[in-house]
Amino acid sequence: FGDRVWVESDTDGLANTGVITPVAGMVITATSGSAVYTTTTDAQGYYSFTVPAGTYTVVYGSVPSSYGSVVPSSTPGGSSESGNEGSYQQSGNPDQSHQNSTTVTVASGEANWTIDFAFNLAGTPTPVNLGNYVWFDQDGDGQQDVGEPGVGGVTVTLTLPNGNVLTTTTDASGYYTFTALTPNQTYTVTFFPPNGYTLTDADNGSDASDSDPGASGVVVVPMGSTDNYTIDAGLVLPVAQFGDRVWIESDTDGLASTGVITPVAGMVITATSGSAVYTTTTDAQGYYSFTVPAGTYTVIYGSVPSSYGSVVPSSTPGGNSESGNEGSYQQSGNPDQSHQNNTTVTVGPGEANWTIDFAFNLAGTPTPVNLGNYVWFDQDGDGQQDVSEPGVGGVTVTLTLPDSSILTTTTNASGYYTFTDLAPNQTYTVTFFPPEGYSLTDADNGDDASDSDPGASGVVVVPMGSTDNYTIDAGLVLPAQFGDRVWIESDTDGLASTGVITPVAGMVITATSGSAVYTTTTDAQGYYSFTVPAGTYTVVYGSVPSSYGDVVPSSTPGGSSESGNEGIHQEDGNPDQSHQNNTTVTVGAGEANWTIDFAFHVAGIAPPSALPEEEEPGWIRFLYLSAVQMGVQAEGAGLSVETGWAEERAPVVFEAAPEAVPAVELLSEDEAAVEMQEIETAAPECEGWRLRQGVRGLLKKEPPALAFGLFWVSVKGQQSSKIRRKKCE
Repeated sequence: FGDRVWVESDTDGLANTGVITPVAGMVITATSGSAVYTTTTDAQGYYSFTVPAGTYTVVYGSVPSSYGSVVPSSTPGGSSESGNEGSYQQSGNPDQSHQNSTTVTVASGEANWTIDFAFNLAGTPTPVNLGNYVWFDQDGDGQQDVGEPGVGGVTVTLTLPNGNVLTTTTDASGYYTFTALTPNQTYTVTFFPPNGYTLTDADNGSDASDSDPGASGVVVVPMGSTDNYTIDAGLVLPVAQFGDRVWIESDTDGLASTGVITPVAGMVITATSGSAVYTTTTDAQGYYSFTVPAGTYTVIYGSVPSSYGSVVPSSTPGGNSESGNEGSYQQSGNPDQSHQNNTTVTVGPGEANWTIDFAFNLAGTPTPVNLGNYVWFDQDGDGQQDVSEPGVGGVTVTLTLPDSSILTTTTNASGYYTFTDLAPNQTYTVTFFPPEGYSLTDADNGDDASDSDPGASGVVVVPMGSTDNYTIDAGLVLPAQFGDRVWIESDTDGLASTGVITPVAGMVITATSGSAVYTTTTDAQGYYSFTVPAGTYTVVYGSVPSSYGDVVPSSTPGGSSESGNEGIHQEDGNPDQSHQNNTTVTVGAGEANWTIDFAFHVAGIAPPSALPEEEEPGWIRFLYLSAVQMGVQAEGAGLSVETGWAEERAPVVFEAAPEAVPAVELLSEDEAAVEMQEIETAAPECEGWRLRQGVRGLLKKEPPALAFGLFWVSVKGQQSSKIRRKKCE
């Protein structure tokens, strides 16, 4: 790494501007940890280091006195470099000055020829700075008014006298700066408004607070010998429009399309956005409008002129907020439905929203009524709102009005919904739309204040009187299913597909999930099932009826947990393998899991004393007679091993000392590996067989953690680990 040192006629630190004089004989030092390297610039001002890959700090010494009194120039190159850059002794690397003590990181085989240092003669004109401010000109007057905010993140470029372009962005407050510029030069500043904004009018008023660029965003700035912090730019958004109509109606529903309406003229309407306030008045047809900068506004109506009599607000089917392009000014059906006072409307650049209507009715018109109430998860399916059964948010509920128009809402996070400002003494239809996977619970079970009202269709017809009705509730159910079979087997392997099985009838099975407890009993074929809400359940079996004798649990190849859709109820192969008591099962909405089997065997059944007929070729069986704990050799235990290839049916017996007991390494919850050291017979000279190599494989069945007596372990040798048998002559 390295590059060049020069004295320049300006102060910008760039070798491609002004006149440069190479500095020869200047000492440059590079350090990395305790390693120190030193070199000297040549006649062209170049220097270089060839060093081990790493990170180095480059420090320049004093400029030889023959070059006069010099000071460091600007450092556009910064204080650090890395990687492969530039070519040695070639201009444009990019030949820009760096700070003293610059760091450079170079990897093996890399070269970095960008670490330049520039100086200028003391007395060279002092660099100058240029900048200032970009703001949101909310009222479009071209002046920085109090309350109008700065705009951050706006791109600003500076074109230098040599044509090079510097780029910056405004900070969070709207300010920007270009520093260390050569004085007495002409620069060009260009502003790039964000998407949707344009530039406000230029040169309106004081230069310190006006906007300088025209529509092109360009400002030419002749710099003197002092800083210039007056180059500002104001941004405006294209105008937006909103408004519509105010009327008095013969009913109270807030709809211009029903009953008889009378336009309200001369009513004051105000729109506010932050500190900006706009005011207008309705015309003879009751219409009003605002033309304002794009944004979000709160629309407030004043008093209805007294000439219209004593009036009150009608229902507000339009709600309290609107946004986007909607409706046409002074055209019916926009949709001409009343909104609440203090309604908010959001309009983008160039958008118009003509839906902000306000309706009133003469005092004494029947008082509007409200209808609603609650949607909940009926966990036990009894059609009643039990303690701890939660509300369900986000459920769509519609209300069909007497004129057949439809209002739509959704339940809140707690499960409640409401339709407000309804005409009294009318009949309405409420319709519930259960979320995907849910269905509606049984209707009209018990107290009307806590039951579920809709049937399977989700529809409830509600004749409203003159008072509110908050009793229209809906319970949701979300069924899932699981279970399978219980049997007693003639062997102990926990598999229904081996041996002889006897179904267990009348055995109690319990499933719990949180505080919910469900109980069932096995049928004549030993099958059981649960239909419950989706979730995670712990399945617990009770006692095997005494008529089946003294039984104990069999092996549990099915493990202790299941999930998802599995198997078919009352069909073989689900996979019909026994699970541990307290097995957990997770079933989603509409899922069924028919794999939770439990197997037992008569107490005292011993494992087979010979290799079973179905043993696969290549499998070996070891019969332990000892006390063995997983991964631990029992002290003083002897070992009897019976082994043979299944296809040859040639058992051989070995006697081994305690140290030859195989070690068992647990691989996972239901898998383990067996490794057997070489075992020789007690009389190796000729009696029996010997294992020449170790055997390693996976347990077919997991033995008990601690056992005393007979139990089997089966392994299948890997390709790299074979058994060799040799018959003594």
